[in-house]
Amino acid sequence: MRFKLLLLTAAFGLAGCDRFLSRQSPPTEEQIVFQGSTLGCLKSVPKELGLYLKDELSAARVQENFTCLRSTLTHFNKFTRGVGNSDSYDREEIRGFLNEALPADRKVSAEFMNEIMRLKSVLLGGSDKVMTKPEIEAARKLLDTFESEFLSLRGMMRILLFQAGKQKVSSEDLKTAQRQIELSVKNLLEVTKVEPTYYGFEDIQELVRQLNIYLNDNTLLGQLLRWLPLTAKFKLLFLGDKTLAYSQKDWQQVLGWTVRGYGTTLEFVYWIRNLDLNQPAEMEKLIDFGDSVFDLVEASPEIREKDQLRLDAFDLVLQEIMEQGLLKTNITLPVVKEAFRMALTTMVDGPFPQRRSAFEVEALTRKHLATLRFEWNAWALTQRHLNGVFRDPAKEVRYAQLTHELNEPTGRSLIAKRPQLKPGEASELLQTWREWVGLMKSPHPMLWNDRERLVLVRDPSWSRLGFPGMTKVTLLRTFTRMILRGYAHGTTKNLWNMTLSSKEFTLFQDDFRTIGQDLHALDKRSPNPAERTFKEASFFTFSGNGDGELSATELFEELNILAGAGGMLSTDLYNRAVSAGCAVPDVDVFGKHYLETDCFRRVFKSNFLDLFAAAPGVMALQMSMTGHIRENDFYGSIWEIGGAPYSRPGLTEYGDIRIYATILYYVEILRILYDTNGDMKLTQTEISAAAPRFRQFIAEQSPLGTTLADSFFVCMVFEQKKPGADFNTGACLAQLPFGYDPISPVDLLKVLAVLKADLVPSGSFNPQMVLPGQGGTPARNPNPALPRE
Repeated sequence: MRFKLLLLTAAFGLAGCDRFLSRQSPPTEEQIVFQGSTLGCLKSVPKELGLYLKDELSAARVQENFTCLRSTLTHFNKFTRGVGNSDSYDREEIRGFLNEALPADRKVSAEFMNEIMRLKSVLLGGSDKVMTKPEIEAARKLLDTFESEFLSLRGMMRILLFQAGKQKVSSEDLKTAQRQIELSVKNLLEVTKVEPTYYGFEDIQELVRQLNIYLNDNTLLGQLLRWLPLTAKFKLLFLGDKTLAYSQKDWQQVLGWTVRGYGTTLEFVYWIRNLDLNQPAEMEKLIDFGDSVFDLVEASPEIREKDQLRLDAFDLVLQEIMEQGLLKTNITLPVVKEAFRMALTTMVDGPFPQRRSAFEVEALTRKHLATLRFEWNAWALTQRHLNGVFRDPAKEVRYAQLTHELNEPTGRSLIAKRPQLKPGEASELLQTWREWVGLMKSPHPMLWNDRERLVLVRDPSWSRLGFPGMTKVTLLRTFTRMILRGYAHGTTKNLWNMTLSSKEFTLFQDDFRTIGQDLHALDKRSPNPAERTFKEASFFTFSGNGDGELSATELFEELNILAGAGGMLSTDLYNRAVSAGCAVPDVDVFGKHYLETDCFRRVFKSNFLDLFAAAPGVMALQMSMTGHIRENDFYGSIWEIGGAPYSRPGLTEYGDIRIYATILYYVEILRILYDTNGDMKLTQTEISAAAPRFRQFIAEQSPLGTTLADSFFVCMVFEQKKPGADFNTGACLAQLPFGYDPISPVDLLKVLAVLKADLVPSGSFNPQMVLPGQGGTPARNPNPALPRE
């Protein structure tokens, strides 16, 4: 607005080059002579303004321009008059004279003159069709303040107009520019007569467009113009769709909020969108930025006055973001809109006896914001703890360091630093902190190493951890909490103590099936991947107990396993296979190229020890076997488990790779839990200890139901047959008293091959597809006809 005011005052000052707009000859004694230097400075205003916007105009030249403007306005007001009315000038009179005084290539168009007069009516009062002598005098008096603010903003215009490259804008430069524009707007409002008038965002847009045309240099306002359409959509979302008649107080409130939003936008453009979130210090900036965004949204006029933001306005923002390519995704706008509304009506609103459809949700309410901010705060607590633990990138971080200060005093200290907490929120945040402490100090915590691998070890004490991977743990915990919010049941207010039934987990899948398939997190060929994932979480996680209900910890662990094995590790393996030239042109349902099976298997076996270094038991198991035993018993069982009914002969798809990696992680977890002496063998006693978590499953398979279910489980493992028509019940029961010989964990693979249709993961659900980062070994592209993954 500052440079627009300069243009306004300069425009009227130019009129001093002639005594009368009416072109009538004045009396001789009234004739006034203008100095050549004054006329020269007025003619150079367009060029000077361009230099100012480029931060190339000296302070001395700024002062000289304002001196010239003050003198010109004084003379113009004293010695000119308009046609038909000596005390006022209409738009065309002013424009006609300006265009005689301005350079030939800088004429003021009728459209630009209209916008100048519209702005004049806001700043000085009166009509937008004429300008009176008192208004010209008021403009002259304002020049002192304008000059001061122009000098204060000098050197910051490229930053404020989005023209400065990130490498040229330090965080201190950005903060200085933000503070100064807030102060300048405040100072200008204090001395400006903002009359109640209709002036909308559309007027501002048109003023900037006309100014850009007038300056005839797209490098000055080009970036600002690029963001105007998106800004208009944000205005509709946060300020509403009406052009109101604002009083001085209204202008102060609206402009105060708008300037805050402008500063937040500057921060995003110059810093946030370029952050390296693998660095703790950069993650701190993201958290601070997120806090400021929540503050800004909660203080927006629409929330303040109506307690809600219209979702149709949010749709327009999202549409503009996608059209400008700011959100890189192949997902269509209707799918994103539906998923967002469904998230509001389930994960944010919470479960209802009568669930609302997505199309029934019309607004994001203050209550929604409160819930979202609470979960943001809960995530920020854990993330800030990680940021502190990993603050020195030169030092290794091991599990002992992670848990050293993981206690209640640390949580209380972090909570005390969270902004804008509501009454009672601190105590609830403390409860979420206790949940985090419990997860990290459990006998089998979910830990990711510095290669972004999920670590599965019996004793985590000396596990070396990595910041990017541990950040995924905090995100997956938040994802777990949101699923629980929308679909879990329980008699407690403590979210983490609620549970999910298979039906509820399937409902979650059904609500988000479309976007899950578009994100390649769900296999569209699988009718109900949620049911299978539910069983896997019940049977194969550290906390699984097979009781028919999914606890928060079981779900959290399952999501980590799927993201670690079915996501990061699988992507790494896939990329290595592509680098080895295994890819063929055809693309699978997950959007990745099929791999030639023999080639893929060679890559899998040659990279096995490196890929599964974070699962040392599986790695040791593979190393303990040689020759045909390794090939047939170990790898043969893996291939048997992974072969999906819809697999193409001779080709391996990405879903198969997910299965291979995930099932090996499941075997490692069972080995850690039940191979109590670590001898790589499982005795009948150790197998019996696992029976309770499979009891319900065996009861579903056995004609005897729960009767002898634990015994049948032991027999199933050792005989590698599930209860049914070909299951020798008598032989099983006769052998149990005498005991079976110990088996190797590889036999668990054989059992899983037998139970493939009931238990083995389908590769059809993968939360990693919706988490940031892929990790793994970058793949070269041996076939230029194929896109690089």
